[in-house]
Amino acid sequence: MRGHVSEHVKKAVSISSLIPQYIADKNYDDLAPAIEIYGKFLPGSISEIRSEFLLWKKRWVQVDKENNSDSLSPSVKRKEQMALPDTAIDAYVQCTKAFYPNIKILLKIFATLSVLTATTERTFSVLNLLKTYSRSTTSETRLNSLAMMHIHRDININVDSVIDEFAKSNHRLIF
Repeated sequence: MRGHVSEHVKKAVSISSLIPQYIADKNYDDLAPAIEIYGKFLPGSISEIRSEFLLWKKRWVQVDKENNSDSLSPSVKRKEQMALPDTAIDAYVQCTKAFYPNIKILLKIFATLSVLTATTERTFSVLNLLKTYSRSTTSETRLNSLAMMHIHRDININVDSVIDEFAKSNHRLIF
């Protein structure tokens, strides 16, 4: 698995420094590799991004401190506690664009990274399974068609038109 992780992905994952659940022991330098990659998508300068990071961190460290405070009674504590977001999507929802425009964009990027990677991995995995199973008995055209049908499952296929098309041809396949 380690061989599959590129330098780009390693830098991109540094955005995880923005997740409030884990931000207490992070500093701006932990986020810098992601800024190097995605800085062109951010409206602010490096100093503005650094300031936003520090404010974002201060906000969540304060929330965590309030959650762990002994000064409140247990019943009041349960009502007033705000859970620290522990996923990119939860953090994105809690992030106010007016106060943290750069952080909001970085969290949006981070929330979509794993989806893009997983989709690609699934496609290659399916192709490998199909090729292994069908390599000796199936033509390349049929293999490609099967792969496309499996990968793009969300496309509706009219079964009646497929049967009609198959009936018109004299070519018969043995399944």
